[in-house]
Amino acid sequence: MQLNWEKTFHLIFKPGIVFLFLFSLTSPLAAQETQTDRSLYYQFSWDGKSSVLEVNLDYYGLKNTPTHFFYGMPEMGNQVNIFHSLKITGSTEDDLIRIDTNKREIIISHKDSGKKHLHYTIDGSLTSPAKHNNANEQFRPQIAKGCFYSLSFNIFLKADSSVFKNIVYRWTRLPSKTRYFSSAAPASEPVNNVKLKIADWDKVYIAIENKLQTTTYPIGEKIYYAVTSGRDTTNDMQKCLKPFFQQFLPAIADFWNDKERGYYFLSVLPFLNSGKDSHTGVGLYNGFSMRYNGRYDTVKMETIAHEISHRWIGNKLTIQGTGMEYAWFEEGFNDYVDTYILAKTGMLSAEQFADYVNKTLSAFYQNPVREAKADSITKYFWKNGNYERLPYQKGFIYAFYLDNQIRINSAGKYTLRDFLLRLLAKRNTLSTDITINDFTEASSSFLPKSKVEEEVSRYMQNGQLLDFHSARLIDAYQINFKDGIPFITLTQRIPLSQVL
Repeated sequence: MQLNWEKTFHLIFKPGIVFLFLFSLTSPLAAQETQTDRSLYYQFSWDGKSSVLEVNLDYYGLKNTPTHFFYGMPEMGNQVNIFHSLKITGSTEDDLIRIDTNKREIIISHKDSGKKHLHYTIDGSLTSPAKHNNANEQFRPQIAKGCFYSLSFNIFLKADSSVFKNIVYRWTRLPSKTRYFSSAAPASEPVNNVKLKIADWDKVYIAIENKLQTTTYPIGEKIYYAVTSGRDTTNDMQKCLKPFFQQFLPAIADFWNDKERGYYFLSVLPFLNSGKDSHTGVGLYNGFSMRYNGRYDTVKMETIAHEISHRWIGNKLTIQGTGMEYAWFEEGFNDYVDTYILAKTGMLSAEQFADYVNKTLSAFYQNPVREAKADSITKYFWKNGNYERLPYQKGFIYAFYLDNQIRINSAGKYTLRDFLLRLLAKRNTLSTDITINDFTEASSSFLPKSKVEEEVSRYMQNGQLLDFHSARLIDAYQINFKDGIPFITLTQRIPLSQVL
């Protein structure tokens, strides 16, 4: 689609703020948009060759009531300069646009009430292979010849949910032979309108490329999707993903007594910048996007399992906090659950499960910041890899320990699963996320509440180390030490398969 408009600019600069008077002669218009239809209508255009996405946004604006938009989520992947990717290129005649770069905010004042237009572009140029390539390729829009990958918060604008209720989007220009996947409507053609609730503006993943591969899996009444790329000539990634749809997803839904089993997708695509063996991912409510280099291995398998598991811990079940002080639950407990399910389904052997436990113990007890307090995680998470890994390590170890204590205290009648289901049941009675008090209260059905409260305070929040010299484990494990670091071995008294 070629936009047919002309504009003139009048710029007024203040620190971090730019005023733009943009006069647009003509623009595409969503015919449906009326004062009572509080939707944002997006039209996307990409030529398949350039690194630029053209966007036309139609909406209804009110006289004397400025419209506020925000662009980007810099907290995702530490993309502090993401606002520079956006360029305003046109708007409705006589609209006054004020841009606050510090807040990533676009404020539009309207001369009259009526249908309004905003034209902008998104520059998805690849960053050069560097220290932060993984985060850049996952959390920035990636637009190159024949390839387009983006999370929706990099192409939609965030709007006031009390003003706008829906997003409607469609593509008006794409190369004819390009293959397309949108997580919001996997079976839809790009020319068709797709409607979202405004609250889901950041929950969509879009992949477009010449060599995109999509396989569908019917699970119950739903269709699940595996999205890969023929650019990968090393791995048969479709074959690698098959066990997740046939084994892991049904098993983890059973773990949570989840009867909904809604639609799900896995998008596992190679980086555009080639480099060392690495990977990164981001979980969405109905799917997971992973980007990678190198061969598929158990580490990548565990990452995919971890992100699938976030559908419950991290989405349905999150502890209220001011920052990342409870990331040990959202990441570490989640990591234990997904590793448990991998072992239960046979995707990991008993020995591999024990090896994962031991690698986590070793990494934690050798982590230079292992005694850091939980409230320091937010400040250093994206700046220091040791802090980034700490909540995963600490939470996994405490989940493993707590699972053992619950099993011992109940003579095998209950497990960590029963505790988590109790916690989920509590969450389902609330209109907000659970609190740390809800966490300890739920534990009281299985262990002395005061004991768990003390452990959470000492070990999880204040950085003291859990002493495995005095910790009891179930008969399937034996605890040993090497250079002061605990590790487990599997015993012959109870096969781990019986425990799982």
